[in-house]
Amino acid sequence: MAKMLRPLLLVASVAAAAAFAPGPAQLRPRFVQPAARACAVPPVELPPSGTKLDEFLVLIGRCYAGASVAHAVDFATANALPAAAGVVPFAQMTPAGETLGVIWCLVGFAQLLGQDRDSRKALAIAYGAYEIVLTLATGAVTSDPANLPLRLGAAVGLQAVVYYCYVQLRQQLIDAAAEAAEAARQKPATSRFGWRRAAAPKMMAPRPRAGQSKTAPAGGRRSAVGRRGSPEEEAPTSVQEKLEAAFGKDLFRSLVVLTGVLCYPLMLYGMVNRPH
Repeated sequence: MAKMLRPLLLVASVAAAAAFAPGPAQLRPRFVQPAARACAVPPVELPPSGTKLDEFLVLIGRCYAGASVAHAVDFATANALPAAAGVVPFAQMTPAGETLGVIWCLVGFAQLLGQDRDSRKALAIAYGAYEIVLTLATGAVTSDPANLPLRLGAAVGLQAVVYYCYVQLRQQLIDAAAEAAEAARQKPATSRFGWRRAAAPKMMAPRPRAGQSKTAPAGGRRSAVGRRGSPEEEAPTSVQEKLEAAFGKDLFRSLVVLTGVLCYPLMLYGMVNRPH
């Protein structure tokens, strides 16, 4: 009798196990969806202000404004810039030519009106584009058309350098923000009560390196963190940061402004010594 009931009991136990077995939805772990959401990396956003990029735009705006002051003084006195472009002095220009010169100065003065990053960037683009257009417009009335490509190349080259510096600074800020976000995502997780979850225990302690005591901290740790626990200051990477580190921020800005203003005595010298 027991031998006859044993197969029946085996079939019944298998059927019961199949009936009470969890389905696919119950087998799915609860942490899959949060982990999948964590894999979606949000886009990196720069801070709205207070970055190296904002300081660079402010510096460029001041340089353009200072250049416009020099243009206005030149138009009222020596007219070295019109002579270098091969056009008549400002007082002898047509009303259209005088209007173009006045607009050039006003666009430069407007650089000081920028209040945020977007407005400063738009004003800098407007000044650079107008300077290139004005250089092209002088080609129709210049008495020295042979040097027009040189003047146009100088105008375009200046804006290309400004754009290159802007792109490099922006990319450096994006990389730094991405590294900070990645470091924040790799921090130990905390529970809903605010307690930090303990890391998984290690089976074996790391072996000390040759010549290093067991109680001494790792060499990489000491190199990355100073005596007071603060990270060491990073070395300058961009050309602007290297020049600021060598000469100081204030002196570097003064040199940039002076180089834009000192071009006018050089143009005046070229105008006086120009063969007739």
